Amino acid sequence: MTNLLDYYAMRPENMEEVTLAEFASMYNVSKINKSCSSSSETAAQDFSNKRQSTTSNNRVDQFLPPRFITTQDYHNMMRELNEKQRRLVLDLMHRLKRQETFYIFLSGGTASDAQKTKFLEYAKTLTVQQCSGLRYEVNLQVGAEYFISTNVDVSDGLFNGATGTLKLIEYGLTREGIAIPKRVWMDFKNPQIGITKRHAKRAYQVSKGYDVAWVPIERITMRISLTGRNRAVELIRTQIPLVAANAMTINKAQGSTIRQVVVSVRRNLSREQMYVACSRASSKIGLYIDGIFNPPNKPDDKKQQKVSSEMTRLRGSPLNMTIRFLQDYDDSFLKLYVHNIESYLRHFADLFADNCTKASDIIGIIEPQLLETDQLHTAEFEVAHRVNCSEKRNSEGVLLLKKNETEVYDIHNHTLRLAEGHCFFLTWKIGIVTFVLTYKSPKFSKRVYMENLASIIDGNEKVVVFGDININVLDGQSSAFMEVMKKFGMSSVLNLQEYTTNGLTNIDVCFTNLIGVSGWIYESLYSYHKPLCILIPKKICEIK
Repeated sequence: MTNLLDYYAMRPENMEEVTLAEFASMYNVSKINKSCSSSSETAAQDFSNKRQSTTSNNRVDQFLPPRFITTQDYHNMMRELNEKQRRLVLDLMHRLKRQETFYIFLSGGTASDAQKTKFLEYAKTLTVQQCSGLRYEVNLQVGAEYFISTNVDVSDGLFNGATGTLKLIEYGLTREGIAIPKRVWMDFKNPQIGITKRHAKRAYQVSKGYDVAWVPIERITMRISLTGRNRAVELIRTQIPLVAANAMTINKAQGSTIRQVVVSVRRNLSREQMYVACSRASSKIGLYIDGIFNPPNKPDDKKQQKVSSEMTRLRGSPLNMTIRFLQDYDDSFLKLYVHNIESYLRHFADLFADNCTKASDIIGIIEPQLLETDQLHTAEFEVAHRVNCSEKRNSEGVLLLKKNETEVYDIHNHTLRLAEGHCFFLTWKIGIVTFVLTYKSPKFSKRVYMENLASIIDGNEKVVVFGDININVLDGQSSAFMEVMKKFGMSSVLNLQEYTTNGLTNIDVCFTNLIGVSGWIYESLYSYHKPLCILIPKKICEIK
């Protein structure tokens, strides 16, 4: 059935069938033989190219392997094919059947050999459900789609139904010297699946030259239930937990997200089934309908009225998001992202995994804890300025990153060190606005810090100050700092009643004397401090 489905599909907009007879005449048998051991998608694409070269554009213009079809639908299609087509399909199926398979049974207990043999024969009749998802026989073909048939490691994403492409089969020898598959490598096209498995086998993958995105699936062993039979015998099945996934039932597909989906509608489907099947596609361009689509019956009027009333209520009470994102704003704003990250090397992957960070024009990193010998990964940003720690990794230093097209000039760093700590002021200009990224260590003199800050603000007409000042603006000890800000007409663009640290303090600030600047406190799962997001209209900076 796998090969039949690989070469039998239709586009929803024209509903024209691609028959195996036509396929055989255009795609000769020798090429079919090769396709049995290669990717079905490659064979399908080759056929698609040949198809387009010999037919008009209003016919089938794309050929894709389907995903959902019922056993009954398959048999109906088989009966519709003529004898010649049927022989071709069976030949293809036979070739797939000859791919390497294996099954191992171990028996134990006090039963006689005859009883053990009888139980082994009985086990062949058991359903997959009765065998905890392990099939008696598994057909393995490199390039074919498979899904995991039982929960291998749910926490690692290897659960019943996880679907991927088989990339490689590794063999081992039995005691009799027979080669059988001991491990397969799968590409799930989802980096979150199999992280732990990949990490455990990383050195082995590299030594073998395997793609590090592949996930190893080992043979697993399950006990088979013998309900109502001799309890003195225990049957154990060892098998690779995979099932061919070129087709699956709608129920089995629940929870899956698949790039290309063909839904068979050759029999009436309920509204719920239609929704589940069609919503498996990750986009509408990847959704194909096999058969004539008949809209399902309308839901009961009373139920529909309840649903409509609830939808009306929900639309009238929209959710108010408490977090804003820089990527939601257009290019008319200059976007700044400021964060005390407490080690850039440890968290740079977390930093650039966030779309809010990647949407910014300027990233100011406090406490990057960099040494002169450290090599930096900065994604699509470039280093505008970098100050390293003097000897060992500590809170000294700062890192300023910018997008390539953002013009930053007149950069200066002013660092003060006393016995009780240090502070710094990194200043730069964009357009006519001066930006000050600052840090004060917890025990550094507040008086000395504010005197230096005041001198920097006093010399600039348009200025934005932000950073970690280690002065909690939520308590009375911040009055002197607030007076300095008030003296120069500086006001906070952040909510001063909101915490900026996990210690329930507000020590990360942003003040400016410009009108139209806005900002908010963002979220972080990897630092004690929360990031600050700042938006400045570019017209204020007088930049295009």
